[in-house]
Amino acid sequence: MAKMKVLLLLPGLPIHRNEIKGGVHSAVYNLLEGFAQKDINVKVVSFNSDIHSSQTQQFSSNIEICYEPEGKWSFHSLNYFFNGSRILHRHLNMFQPDIIHFEEGNTFYFVDVFLKIKQPKLITIHGNVLKEVATKTGWKMKLTWIFNGLVNLLFQPKNIVFLSKISQQQFNLSASHQVAIIPNAIKSVFFQIPVKQQSENKLLYIGIINKRKNLLLALETLVALRAKGYAYSLDVIGGFELADYEALITKFIHDNQLENMVHFHGWVNQDEIILHLAQADMLIMTSYAETLPMVIAEAKSAGKLVISSSVGGIATMIEDGVDGYLFDLNDTKKLTDTLIQLHNNHPLVNRISKAAKDAAMLKCSSGSVANQTITFYQQLLQSKQ
Repeated sequence: MAKMKVLLLLPGLPIHRNEIKGGVHSAVYNLLEGFAQKDINVKVVSFNSDIHSSQTQQFSSNIEICYEPEGKWSFHSLNYFFNGSRILHRHLNMFQPDIIHFEEGNTFYFVDVFLKIKQPKLITIHGNVLKEVATKTGWKMKLTWIFNGLVNLLFQPKNIVFLSKISQQQFNLSASHQVAIIPNAIKSVFFQIPVKQQSENKLLYIGIINKRKNLLLALETLVALRAKGYAYSLDVIGGFELADYEALITKFIHDNQLENMVHFHGWVNQDEIILHLAQADMLIMTSYAETLPMVIAEAKSAGKLVISSSVGGIATMIEDGVDGYLFDLNDTKKLTDTLIQLHNNHPLVNRISKAAKDAAMLKCSSGSVANQTITFYQQLLQSKQ
């Protein structure tokens, strides 16, 4: 029996793996790690605005990544509309896939406009574009996301992978939709980080730094804890989105003399993230809005206790008091009280951290996620017959 052939489509995948900063690109690489151990053939096609000619990388013996120049237009949608369909048609003819998997939609669906694809198509939904419009700044950015959301409504395939049931509930689906609930895969290297035996009250923040991510609340909590005699350090991985928010954070740190407690490292590659995770005791997230942050799954896989605001789908990722802690943004006292409880409490931190790793292994290992995804592929192929 011939191996299943999967064409996986993803815009903007960095050519160098150490340039990946999380999100969808990280999720895809992790899924490929699982696919590399399976009896299928996979071709990834990614349109990249940083290159001017086609490039190919061999991810594994059964997985090839093809990077294609996005095009000359300033707008992604025009490049996908005029250039993408031609390129996709070439890969369809060369590879002859059994199934086509979009890992991101929006105007990337324009690659399918002129093609009459007979193979089953599916999309992994990593977020609700229209619901995220409110989190964007500037009218141009808001209009772009509104446009992307409308394109999703028009061109989105009927076969969908959601990351959680709460994600699925945000969409109005018809009886014609075929749906699977499959979490993002986490690379095996995170599971290889051992659970720390002795906690050192070291907090870690990973992600872009902007108003939505609400780093200011974490800093305010450090000040409140210090006043009560509980000292924590905070390492920050990521970069500022806007200069005015950077100025606000810098001023707060200076005014409250936090320079020796808060350390900024900027964007770092995955090897350095692994080192920071290994050294940290807890991941802290204080966001106003999230969907299903991969950083939480990665931290749990590394055996790290996660303390997070209970927004978006995060409540489906953390069982409060069992494998992490949740707090309501309207009750930030719970965040402070939780950190007081965990301060120098080595047995409790160790127990929650072990539970976090066990839960992540069950749900998010790359092999498990690959198996679930292949099962859905097979379901779609059988329903086509």
